Amino acid sequence: MVVFSPGPYNNEAVNILLRFPRFAVGLAFLLCSVAVSAQTIPEPIEAATKFDEYGRVGGCDHSARLDNFAIELQNNPNLEGYVVYYGPQSASEQTLGIIQDYLINSRGISGECLKTIYAGPNSDPREPQIQLWVAPSGAPPPELVKYESRVETFNGLFTENERWESIYFGEGEATGPPVPDVSMATYVDILKRRQDTLAYIVAFSGTESAPGGWRRMAERESEELQSKGIPSDRIRTIYGGNEKENEGITMQFWILSEKASPPVIDAGPELPPTSTRQIGNYGDYELNDERGERLAFKILLDGLRTSAELRICIIVHLESAAVAEESAESEKEDPLEVAATFAPGETPAPEPADLLKLIEKWKAELTGKHKISPDRLIVFYRKSGAPGGNSLKTWIVPSGARLPDPNAEPGEELADDATSGEEHSDGVEVKKSNIRP
Repeated sequence: MVVFSPGPYNNEAVNILLRFPRFAVGLAFLLCSVAVSAQTIPEPIEAATKFDEYGRVGGCDHSARLDNFAIELQNNPNLEGYVVYYGPQSASEQTLGIIQDYLINSRGISGECLKTIYAGPNSDPREPQIQLWVAPSGAPPPELVKYESRVETFNGLFTENERWESIYFGEGEATGPPVPDVSMATYVDILKRRQDTLAYIVAFSGTESAPGGWRRMAERESEELQSKGIPSDRIRTIYGGNEKENEGITMQFWILSEKASPPVIDAGPELPPTSTRQIGNYGDYELNDERGERLAFKILLDGLRTSAELRICIIVHLESAAVAEESAESEKEDPLEVAATFAPGETPAPEPADLLKLIEKWKAELTGKHKISPDRLIVFYRKSGAPGGNSLKTWIVPSGARLPDPNAEPGEELADDATSGEEHSDGVEVKKSNIRP
């Protein structure tokens, strides 16, 4: 066995190596202690300090920001909170009220230590700006910024966006208090201040929009402006033609003097689509709302009126037989027992629309009231393989174009390998399942 004896310098080297881990551990402990001390002893707030700042946000994001603001105020009882709003005054009261209500009633903040301030127009008139401030009790409020407003001199294109038609009129699931878009509120404010101007609504149809969609959207916006106090004789609507770069409907909102020329030349009558296009996708609960059902029907009717060469194809998806049997069993339950499940004063959930009856209603209205030839309406019925509610899709079909395949997977109805519906059509109505309509 070979034994190595330490040389004259090895003992000292060993001692250094043995001391090094203890030194490293001690240094790490010291640094961690300093870091923890820095985190646990925040600097006191001596004047109004901005806590957060944001613009238009959705309900989830906004509630999270307000939650953090509430925690700061609850952890420091000597602080007061300020909510500062920059934007159109017509939208400020509602937004500030929503924020105040959330902080007081949902987060338990005392109304005495919470103040709201409308600070005037924002630097961008199309966007809101919200600031959350904290300040010691009795300290001066936040210093406000006065942004330059172009309200008195603005002329030209105010805002532009792409939109899709929807028949949904519900409130949606509550996810928190959102900060809404304010562009149209500012648009109305400018028109009210500038009585010598006109509002121009320019609408462009998209590559995937339904025929007449631009007109329906423009009419809706015109009615909204009138409900806000803008007279109809100050509103002009123009069809800008087909926007090939966007799938949806492009909306432009202009403000021009009465003597100015229109921003674009009217494109004239809308050209019908040249290929099969889906124009609607609706659930049975959406169609139970009369407003939604009427809009869905109007989309069909306007499509047929665009050209006598166009047809409408409807694919109805019905639940599986198992779900139907389950529903039949539930109907046999004691009605008194079912009614007892609702609390006093509680409104029962709405019933879904009967799509089979709805299709018959649409057919009768199209052929009877509007004199549409029956052979321009084609209906497929398909039994869904899994539960999930009944639904229907609507399609606009030019002359000579193939019908969508009712047996294809959702989104694949016009795939290259899909079977054309023409192979199953008798020209009027096709039932593609053993479900009797």
